Amino acid sequence: MSVIERELVFSVVIPVFNRVDPLRRALKSVRAQDYQSFEVLIVDDGSAPDISTAIAELVSELNDSRLKLIAYRENHNGAYARNQGILASTGKYICFLDSDDEWLPAKLSQCKEFIKQHTGCKLFYHRYSNVRNNNPEPALPLQPIQIGQTAAEYSFCVNRYGGIQSSCITVEAEHAKSTRFNEQLKGHQDWDFVLRATAALSYIGFIPAALTWRHIAEGNVGMVSRDLNYQFSREFLIAYRRFFSLKATAAYAAYILTHKRLKTWPEPDFDQYQLLAWLYHPYYCYQQYRQLYQLQSRCSRLVQYCQRNNIRYVALVGVNAYTEFFIGHHGKNFAGITLIDKTKRVNTMFGDSRPAAELMVEDWQRVELLVAMTDHHFASMQSDLTPYTAKASQMYAF
Repeated sequence: MSVIERELVFSVVIPVFNRVDPLRRALKSVRAQDYQSFEVLIVDDGSAPDISTAIAELVSELNDSRLKLIAYRENHNGAYARNQGILASTGKYICFLDSDDEWLPAKLSQCKEFIKQHTGCKLFYHRYSNVRNNNPEPALPLQPIQIGQTAAEYSFCVNRYGGIQSSCITVEAEHAKSTRFNEQLKGHQDWDFVLRATAALSYIGFIPAALTWRHIAEGNVGMVSRDLNYQFSREFLIAYRRFFSLKATAAYAAYILTHKRLKTWPEPDFDQYQLLAWLYHPYYCYQQYRQLYQLQSRCSRLVQYCQRNNIRYVALVGVNAYTEFFIGHHGKNFAGITLIDKTKRVNTMFGDSRPAAELMVEDWQRVELLVAMTDHHFASMQSDLTPYTAKASQMYAF
């Protein structure tokens, strides 16, 4: 074994919040690597006490001295958690892995080979595949970042929605420690890190293989979070304006802001960023407005159905973009809304979402209509709820 192989230890930073089974899958994928010189910093960012205990038990059960758990009671955010992992790392290079993603076995060995061939590279990344219903999709991004191209232009002009995913990044530890994540941000933390970490680099490395599987739950893509609404994303653009060319600004305005402007309530005024979006990307903006009309039509049909049948209490099954939009725009028409989701815990004006198993008898009695907020999983949602209520047989398809 050469000197560089003996000294090359990767520090893998995995932030986790209220997840156990996805974390188990992520850890399994790291331990299955065909290059085994690594440490894993699992940072529990203030999970609920029972879940935090389960995470600790999982780490203990795996009985691997390379796994190090960092846990604290107060929930901060993913940026804070990643920074705790960065500061505790001892490896020469740091790799990030989200707790709901997984690596393919050749990930670290290919990273090691890349480092041997590009000794001066401080940050590099590779392709990934989105996985829906256990089916990997074609690898992304389609092309590597070019020399002289900024991360903003690459992320929003070339790849539209961000081309360098956190679970694909490897960065020299000293560079990561001097950059760190912005703990003041509620979101867009990956974009922040990539924009700042690459700003002064003359070369950003790229491995063309898809070495990460990025698991996408239904509704995650394009989900309108109340914390990541139009105003938040607009303020991010303003704060990071120095990293954006006019072309990158227009692309960000189209592919990030236009979608959120249409889905945000109340709808913000038309501004200079929307003008840029329409000037540079008119067809995309038109498509967004067309999709919005279709979504509004589906919501109107549901509201009218409830009004005709005097339904005042509904349960929405599945927390996703449809659910968020419906609550924000039409929640005022109902006396109560119950949110049911197997895995997501979301706080809304109507309370927290819960799995069906946690609903009490009085909760089911109050619900007058179950609504499956889905395009493709009506049957599975109906099957999931059948053991708990006979109302599942009459569930409404959104």
